[in-house]
Amino acid sequence: MNAPACPRCVDHRTATFHVAEMDCAHEVAILEKRLAGLDGVVTLEADVLSRQLRVHFDGATQSAAGIAEAVAQTGMRAWPITAAGEAPRAEVGAPWALIGAGAACLLGGGLWFAEAPDPWVRASLLAAIVLTAPATLRRAWQAIRGRRLDIHVLMTVAVIGALLIDEWFEAATVLVLFGVAQALEARSLARARRAIADVLTVTPPTADLLHGGQTRAVPVEQVRVGQSVVVRPGARVPLDGTVLIGESTVNQAPVTGEAEPALKVIGDPLYAGSVNGDGTLTVQVTRVSSDSTVARIVHQVERAHAARAQVQSLVDRFAAVYTPIVLALAAAMALLPPLVSGQPWLPWIERALVLLVVACPCALVIATPVAMVSALSSAARRGLLLKGGAVLERLAAIRVVALDKTGTASEGQVRIDAVTAIGAMPEAQALQLAASLEAGVHHPLARAIVALAESRGLALLPVLQTQHVAGRGASGTIDGQRVSIGRVDWLAATLPAGTTLPDASAVLVVGETPALAIHAGDHARPTAAAAVAGLMRVGAHTALLSGDHERAVARLADEVGIAEWRSRLLPEDKATAVTELARRGPVLMVGDGINDGPALAAASVGLAVADGGTAVALEAADGALMHHDLTLVPYAIALGRATLRTVRVNVAIALALKVAVMVAAAVGLASLWLAVLADVGASLLVVALSLRLLSFEWAGDRRA
Repeated sequence: MNAPACPRCVDHRTATFHVAEMDCAHEVAILEKRLAGLDGVVTLEADVLSRQLRVHFDGATQSAAGIAEAVAQTGMRAWPITAAGEAPRAEVGAPWALIGAGAACLLGGGLWFAEAPDPWVRASLLAAIVLTAPATLRRAWQAIRGRRLDIHVLMTVAVIGALLIDEWFEAATVLVLFGVAQALEARSLARARRAIADVLTVTPPTADLLHGGQTRAVPVEQVRVGQSVVVRPGARVPLDGTVLIGESTVNQAPVTGEAEPALKVIGDPLYAGSVNGDGTLTVQVTRVSSDSTVARIVHQVERAHAARAQVQSLVDRFAAVYTPIVLALAAAMALLPPLVSGQPWLPWIERALVLLVVACPCALVIATPVAMVSALSSAARRGLLLKGGAVLERLAAIRVVALDKTGTASEGQVRIDAVTAIGAMPEAQALQLAASLEAGVHHPLARAIVALAESRGLALLPVLQTQHVAGRGASGTIDGQRVSIGRVDWLAATLPAGTTLPDASAVLVVGETPALAIHAGDHARPTAAAAVAGLMRVGAHTALLSGDHERAVARLADEVGIAEWRSRLLPEDKATAVTELARRGPVLMVGDGINDGPALAAASVGLAVADGGTAVALEAADGALMHHDLTLVPYAIALGRATLRTVRVNVAIALALKVAVMVAAAVGLASLWLAVLADVGASLLVVALSLRLLSFEWAGDRRA
């Protein structure tokens, strides 16, 4: 995707970096503060889960190397990610230093319990401190240089305070427990990254390229558009393409989420990552690997990671104010009681140190992004592509769903039920004129008229002075006659007063005389009725919007169980209808992403039926259904509500644990190691609750 335009930039560019040390929102804040002052930097987006930093900058005054150098000045490392491949990622290995520190701490405790000489005890505890302190000190220095207060700064102050009051065992224990907690949290986040990557990584690394009648395995990056690849039974499709030779059933679930395998014949599209059935297929490549449907999904989900929901922004702002306040409270706790009432200094200093440790808002900060990204990845696996956590938040509030009819609630394959001559012109001649006028028009009814004429062996005639009016009809000159075809209401306005037109899907008029009535029908998609029932279960009112005539819309609405419907709507009328429906509550609009563009934009949430992830559909709305399973619509609403519920529970748990330890610290019932366990325990619990969204199912899901 191209970088967004910037009026301030001479040469607008975008660079994406992998930052190995970016594990928490505090590192993000340090990077934002450092990079914001660089000349030429416009905006940046940070994704903690993938450890990616995307920077938009003016290439005339700044460079990717300069940005990487600025990141290095914070103590972090940034590798550029290019189209050729991603930068190396740090793996979570065995923490040998932490294991050694733990052993030294246990030895020190054992020696103290056995009443060994004090130097031996201190030597063991000092070894534990030396093995664990450097990492904490380094991160604390990064935060201080970035003028931030984070858990590492607070831990450093607490440990130094413990050593100054001669609490060596407390200092060593706190550092070891903090190291263990950090390692567990790192592994939990690594698990989240792996789970998300596993959901999205479905394409094979090589393809069997066909050349001169022979096949050879080549990396998918080397295959170009127009070349042919062979997909053998049971193999994954390596690239997007169309079937040239062969016939087979293909499981598209890894890409689109469709439960049933689809029969693929010559000319049918195939998506990279799909699994071939029993037949061998020769496929002509239509997209390179970097532009495949799966690549687009990965790109959109990665971009969505950085899109913050409103609740996340609120939590971040709260955390920025919360930590300094707690730091001030800790200072007051350490100083005021001894100074005002003459109480002993040592107990109050210890309580203040506990308060410092528990002040870190990490659990609060990660409460939202881990839940949002888990939900976004779960949706992508099902074939529902959403553009960010803000969309999930709006989905949770949806009370009305507006469905487009043709191509969305219906199959979009209009079949001609009947054609009736209504004048002196023979039916065959009138049909020939209608098909000639509709040739090349992409409207479903137009294609059906042309197909019917071709099935009857009627040749298409040349048309002059053709005019197409979107949503209404078309006109032109054939054999010297002015011919028009289209909606009854549109044609009626062009005919002499008193001209009677039949109730039909479309009417052909030659000159000023009606010549042919065309009755067509469109049937509901197999999942439409189940989707409407599911929407009722999630408490959403459903309305059907269509540009089709009343009879066709009423028939489809009755077929799928929709009580409210509106017909003969132009694109701008659909947008107006969405605005009117919004009086009942936030509206979700589902359409094809092109003709329904105004309505998709007017809705609180717009979902486009992407039909394989076309670029237009993916860009037109807040999300896309990668296939025509409409039960994903109530699923999306249920997922949004579950995500928001998880975020609220996460925030409540984090706050409750912190408040409990703060109160315990104030009355002298909490120690430093208990504060560490409570702080990181809350973080681990938040991550665990959020990861459940990766396998989210809801009670109304037909596949649950």
